[in-house]
Amino acid sequence: MINCKLCHSSDVIQIHDKLYSKDSGAVYRCGACDVVFIDPFMSDEESRLFYQNYNDYLVRRGVNVTADPQEDYRVRGPSIQERFENLRGFFAKKSAVCEVGSASGGFLELLHKELDIDTCAVEQNEVNLAFSSKFYKWGYNDIEGMPDDLKFDSICAFHVLEHINRPQDFLENLRKHLKPNGQIVIEVPGADDALLSLYRSKPYADWMYIPIHPFWYSATASITDIKDNYNSLDAELGEFNRNPQSAEEGAGG
Repeated sequence: MINCKLCHSSDVIQIHDKLYSKDSGAVYRCGACDVVFIDPFMSDEESRLFYQNYNDYLVRRGVNVTADPQEDYRVRGPSIQERFENLRGFFAKKSAVCEVGSASGGFLELLHKELDIDTCAVEQNEVNLAFSSKFYKWGYNDIEGMPDDLKFDSICAFHVLEHINRPQDFLENLRKHLKPNGQIVIEVPGADDALLSLYRSKPYADWMYIPIHPFWYSATASITDIKDNYNSLDAELGEFNRNPQSAEEGAGG
């Protein structure tokens, strides 16, 4: 028997029997908090080594043609522009914003260019961090490496939370770097993607459930569960959907 790795409930069912690129592993859904999670999780060392070679992984997945960060910057460009246009109202001009998992830096570039914002990059991949240095004022490999007194009006994590084994600890670390009345802006892929929840495509599930995503969050209770079970976390978490097809099926964005 396996318990939920987020809320620890025993009300869990297996929903898929395979993880991408792995010989063993499975995917489960919690009936209590509605989170989807995989088993086993990658270890901290496995994760560290993975992100050192993240650009090569994107080539193997068919996302990018080369491992050059300039290629990643090009490929991400249209979706980053869309995200910026949808979210620009969240950010005040001349404020300070940190993006965790900033990749090749396109969102930070738009924040600085369009809104004159002081930006901070947190990116584990050294190649991407170096490439994007022209887009940020401060750059770090992880949150733990940031000075305690470095605070931001906003902290963003786009398609990052689903990569985190211990999301409660991660969000608490972000909170420590918020100014009073600061905000955390999060975007995650939805657990109820239409190809998974409506069409139940096994080939798509085989490709989509990857070892670097320990959790998949739904549009119902799972992200709220993270917040409500940790009283010290005072950031407001909302939902934003960039996928109309998934939205029709109630997926979180």
